[in-house]
Order: sequence, then structure tokens, then C-alpha cells
Amino acid sequence: MVCTAGLCIDPDQRLLVIRRTRQPRANAWSLPGGRLHFGERAEVGVLRELVEETGLFGRRATMIGTHQHIDPDHHLIVLIHRVEGLSGSLHPGDDAAEAAWVPVSSLTPHNSTLDLFRAALEANSR
Repeated sequence: MVCTAGLCIDPDQRLLVIRRTRQPRANAWSLPGGRLHFGERAEVGVLRELVEETGLFGRRATMIGTHQHIDPDHHLIVLIHRVEGLSGSLHPGDDAAEAAWVPVSSLTPHNSTLDLFRAALEANSR
């Protein structure tokens, strides 16, 4: 399955995260994102998912990398985008139980999709 993830970093170097309500990794903090609709361009899909899950609108999405998540029940190809030009009011929606700005240091393998965060931050530093 092809998915998107949006990397948003605020001026204080905090990441925009959502707490997932669905599998895989329900209850984990992750980047806003989700499944692409058939025929939907990835840069459009990541901005759609951003507003659905966080209430924030992004002005620009640039693909910066990819990530694979494979477990016994899922095989996801995640297209990672850096999202800039945010506006709106932060509030969780759709399949996000919470939405927040957090420091990277607060994310662990036990409470987040840390492998996705690492892949996104590495791609963003190139």
C-alpha cells in the first residue's frame, strides 16, 4: 500500500505529530499522513491528510524520501514530504486521537513510529 507522511518542523525544532487510532501502530505518535486515494498525486494526498488529521493547511509539499514498514499484517511504502507554509488551528481529526508539536527527544521506539521519524529527519538533512 502506498502512503504519505508529512514532516513539519516549527521554529523551535519541534515536530508535528499525531497519535494514531488505527493499525499499524495504533496509539503511537507518528507523522501526519495516510493512504493515497487512487489517482491522487502524492503531494496533494499529504496535504489532504495533514488537514484531516491536524486541522493545519500546508502551502507546499516536497517529497524528500521514502520509508518501508513491513509487519505480519502490513506492507506500506511511505512517501515522505517536507511540508511548509502551515496555517490554521491545530486540533486532531479523522484517525488522529491527538495532534501536537513535540521535541524529537520525547519520541521513543515504545511510544512512536521512531523508524519513520528517523527516515524523515535523515532525508530532510540531505
